[in-house]
Amino acid sequence: MSESDRPRSPTATFLAALDAPRNAKRGFAFGIALTLAVLVVFVLVPGTTRSPLLYLVLAVVLATSSGALATVFLIAIAAYRLAREE
Repeated sequence: MSESDRPRSPTATFLAALDAPRNAKRGFAFGIALTLAVLVVFVLVPGTTRSPLLYLVLAVVLATSSGALATVFLIAIAAYRLAREE
């Protein structure tokens, strides 16, 4: 039995309907772009005397949290649209 012949699990079908992988890529791309903009505006342009390691850790936290939030927002929009169709 090949991969395409097997029945998909309900979870896999649900995630495919919401287009979760595409929304996750878009959400985390937004998070990375936001983080780069914040770093440029608040760290690189004015200059800093603190450790760059501190800003790197804060950048990872900002990218992860804003990317996850954007992903949830995009998936919620997809779920709302699917609910409106039916």
